[in-house]
Amino acid sequence: MGHFESLLSAIFSSKLERGSAPLRAIAEKLGEPRKTCRLMLEQAELEGLTTRTARGYGLTPKGRSRLRIVLVGGTFDIIHVGHLATLSEARKLGNFLLVVVARDETVEKLKGHKPLNDELTRLSVVRQLKPVDAAILGSRRDMFAVVRRAKPEVIALGYDQRHSEEELRRKIDELGLRTDVVRLKVKIPKVKTSEIVSRV
Repeated sequence: MGHFESLLSAIFSSKLERGSAPLRAIAEKLGEPRKTCRLMLEQAELEGLTTRTARGYGLTPKGRSRLRIVLVGGTFDIIHVGHLATLSEARKLGNFLLVVVARDETVEKLKGHKPLNDELTRLSVVRQLKPVDAAILGSRRDMFAVVRRAKPEVIALGYDQRHSEEELRRKIDELGLRTDVVRLKVKIPKVKTSEIVSRV
């Protein structure tokens, strides 16, 4: 990722995760001193990539167009090599990976049982994973709330996720978005959370 793309990624990530992108959050994301980040932001603003708001910084349409966002959703209860392979493969489809972590009640509704780890623990672990640029909790009521907010270029589905690609594409069309739906083929045999739990 280029010089400006890292900055744009930090701003977009912070806005998704915190709701705003103040200088301190951007500096934290980039691992740079605030003074350095301020200079980078001034340069990006001159290039027409960023804008300053009352709550920090944002991206202009030109700045947003420099990010190709890939969205992945899941439970991520016990992180294993299958998750890492899937996230790494999804990341190759763009230059920004957004992971939506399912709420506890959503997991219970879909799988018939509570996850072993609560949603905040799962979210915290996913945020530490190398391929991940941002991770947020999904909506309790509307699975497309994050899609409307982030407007990803790609939604990547794991090989075993139950979502219908056709149905997703239809809903995306209804929302007026230009988002591709991709079914990832990466699969590591005998590595699923349910199989790990049953062995334990």
